[in-house]
Amino acid sequence: APPSTEDVLKKYGLESGYFFYPAQFWAHKNHIRILEALMQLNSEGLRFNVVFSGGNQGNRAHVEHFVQRANLERQARFLDFVPAADMPGLYHGCLAVVMPTYFGPTNLPPLEAWTFDKPLVYSRLFADQVRDAAILIDPDDASELASAMKKCTETLTRSDLIANGKKRLKEIQDDRQEAEQQLLARLLQFEKRLRCWN
Repeated sequence: APPSTEDVLKKYGLESGYFFYPAQFWAHKNHIRILEALMQLNSEGLRFNVVFSGGNQGNRAHVEHFVQRANLERQARFLDFVPAADMPGLYHGCLAVVMPTYFGPTNLPPLEAWTFDKPLVYSRLFADQVRDAAILIDPDDASELASAMKKCTETLTRSDLIANGKKRLKEIQDDRQEAEQQLLARLLQFEKRLRCWN
């Protein structure tokens, strides 16, 4: 059985209620925008924490320097590569999943956010992938991201996003099954036609 949420949080020295961004440290993953949003929230007297998990693809030092310059050491946590067994605990422990990425779209974190009943803040560039199951933001705009993060604390917004996420997850699964059945039908048809040739 995977470790409990409590055990996972203890292992990484985390308290639940953080924003979670599972993404490798590439520049296009836009970690900096989340830190700028934290700075803005701090200036409004709102303190949130963020947890980054993912391998270093050359941009981690830059993100860490930004954290130091902005005095965000107590609010930003860097986890290296996290074993798959620990990921559910990290999702369960978070307030919301936040993904201001420029390129992608990596399908996994949105699907995981919906699976674990977590609100999702996502780049507007991939609106058609998530539809109404995320708060969509301009990945260039830290204040838009900050206000989306605030919305994730509102009970009504949270329950709407979680319900829409469940629905979107089901649509995606149904679409996939349909695509697989169509492929199977085509393969069977192809097999029949092949018999006509020598």
